[in-house]
Amino acid sequence: MEIYNETIQDLLTTEVKALELRTAGNKVVIPGLTEYPIKNVKDVQKVMEMGDSNRSVASTKMNSSR
Repeated sequence: MEIYNETIQDLLTTEVKALELRTAGNKVVIPGLTEYPIKNVKDVQKVMEMGDSNRSVASTKMNSSR
């Protein structure tokens, strides 16, 4: 997940859905977030690549001044 422009986005799906932070006791949860079972390092790499490809990338005023 990422927080971009004050909205929570699920990086493991291309489906756009509204996600909200919720608190349950001392825990913070995000209902509806996509989950994948991980059994080995290869699974982690696959999921990380999938999430990285769905990230929002935009230039900011700070980046354009470099």
